[in-house]
Amino acid sequence: MRARANDPAFLGGVLDFLLGDEAQLLAFCAETEIAPELPARLRAALPGGTPEAL
Repeated sequence: MRARANDPAFLGGVLDFLLGDEAQLLAFCAETEIAPELPARLRAALPGGTPEAL
């Protein structure tokens, strides 16, 4: 994972996984103290993301 940490496609996959389960997403956001809409906005900015989420 560390070797691909800067790969936008890999990061998109990680965010897709996180965004695929709302309970998991909300738990992650609470634990990391980020707004729940931020992961979707970040995903939209990566290759394969949907610009509408920005």
